Amino acid sequence: MNDAQLFQYFSAIETSMVMRGPINGSYGRGLLVETIHHNAIFSIGMVLARELGRQAGKNRMILVHQGDRPEPRLDLIGRILQKYCNMQCYGVPMKGAWFKQLKQLMTPTTAVIYLADMPVPGVETNPQSGAYHRNICLSLENAACVVSSVSAVSKLSKILKVDHITMDFPDRGTVELISDVDLSMPLRCPFQDWAFGPAVKFSPGP
Repeated sequence: MNDAQLFQYFSAIETSMVMRGPINGSYGRGLLVETIHHNAIFSIGMVLARELGRQAGKNRMILVHQGDRPEPRLDLIGRILQKYCNMQCYGVPMKGAWFKQLKQLMTPTTAVIYLADMPVPGVETNPQSGAYHRNICLSLENAACVVSSVSAVSKLSKILKVDHITMDFPDRGTVELISDVDLSMPLRCPFQDWAFGPAVKFSPGP
């Protein structure tokens, strides 16, 4: 596909999902967006980036990820966002001096995407702090929930002096942005749409 077709492909999520919740220019600092792996997270991330650019004046997106080679589609999305939305995109792998690199990239017009259901054993937000991240609980009724009393992004946002919002998926047709973060509330995603769902094995009941 050419770039115009790719732009249409990644933008198609707007026709099938409603993005709910305010995105406005009140974020005068950098922004951390905490979310969960939805099976359409890359298309959703592109739509989010465009909205953050239009409504909140963000022109730089950073994905915090594991490993050296994240999903190849991210390179395509970064290219499309730069070409059509004048937005810079970076990936910061969670290893070595990743926090220092993240801090150097942060500006008032930067938004960071953090996927809270990543396993991050031993990762520290800085040399003086422990590893804080959400834990996963599964509900067969309707959702894969990611919950904790202290989240990594809450810790990071305080250290970086940036704002923290969450983005989750209360049902199969909705993306919800929440600026008034309550750490006691789980991040939600319908189990059918949770990217790691196929890897989960359940034992039969008695």
